[in-house]
Amino acid sequence: MLQGASTELGQACVTTLFTILLLTQGGIFLTHPQLATLSCDRPNSNLGICKLMLSSLLGKKVVPFPLTQLEGAEVKHHGKLRQLVLLLPDGKLHFPVNHGFSDTEGKATQINAFLQNSEIQSLSLRQDSRWATYPMGLIMTGFGSCLIWSYISNLLKRFSSRSDL
Repeated sequence: MLQGASTELGQACVTTLFTILLLTQGGIFLTHPQLATLSCDRPNSNLGICKLMLSSLLGKKVVPFPLTQLEGAEVKHHGKLRQLVLLLPDGKLHFPVNHGFSDTEGKATQINAFLQNSEIQSLSLRQDSRWATYPMGLIMTGFGSCLIWSYISNLLKRFSSRSDL
């Protein structure tokens, strides 16, 4: 009997940890920005303004900065995933990690070419990973929620059967 209780407790712990992991990762996919838009306008020579807009299900964040502060762009590698990084004198602005199939290196090249050629009047880039991450986040939170519901319903059945004794 003690052996069975020990095994049951172990299974409950593993299920609980797995469920927490699923819900957390699914929540991260759903709430972190997955859409980023960079727009820069240069009406005359090097004077101009840029805006990085990051959007998620929770809202939008707009980061404006002078074009003169944009020093370049680089790509940060996270295993097989890529992240576009804007280089500024006081730090870096990070695009969301690219979970889609868009060309991150191409976007960095496009930004750097815009900075080197003052005849180009505007730049507009968009990275959209929502189609890849939102379904995955929904699947993870849905599966985690089903595990919780199944676990709680089994507990309630056990307690109700024990109270019948």
